[in-house]
Amino acid sequence: MLYRVIFLLVLINCAGPGNNIILRNSQKSYVELNDLYKACKGKGKIDSFGEIKGKLSFSFMSQRDSTFIVFNDIIGRKALLLWVTSNIITARDLIKNKQYDYDQIKYMFPIMHTIEPNDLTRLVWGIQPESRGNQKRSESRKKNKSKINYVRDKLAGEKRSLVGAKFYNKESNQGVNIEITSRDMQSEPINMKKVWKLLKY
Repeated sequence: MLYRVIFLLVLINCAGPGNNIILRNSQKSYVELNDLYKACKGKGKIDSFGEIKGKLSFSFMSQRDSTFIVFNDIIGRKALLLWVTSNIITARDLIKNKQYDYDQIKYMFPIMHTIEPNDLTRLVWGIQPESRGNQKRSESRKKNKSKINYVRDKLAGEKRSLVGAKFYNKESNQGVNIEITSRDMQSEPINMKKVWKLLKY
């Protein structure tokens, strides 16, 4: 289960019902969103293909530079918890009762060297990670023959909201599609300490 979910991470909304929703064209920056909202919650699903196949649903909550993701298996059980900060990722497999630190995750999945943890937080907020001209990252992606495409569509009152990402590794013939199905910006802060305790034995 851990392999199926972490593989996704290589890639890895706020309007209510009504007929008078005005779709926005402009895309706010990550800093602007953090100034406007205290937190972000949502749901999504992933589909992996290649040697590792499977579908999982997930829910997320994010505040500042921290993101907590819960992956559920096909029968609805909580299968994997993922805690992301600005420079660290921690995972706990609830089925096997095992915990993995960032170094272990990167060792098992070298592709994780090509993205930063805070890129995952940007994705759930609907912000496309910046290239930042990172030559080392670009060279790593070429070496691993990996490719990431982002998907935009109408969501949360925006015409071209970031709603998904697609990852494909040519060398391993592995790929993962992620789709954000809902995103709800929060005006009140979330008690992240409460969910952090779920990762501790």
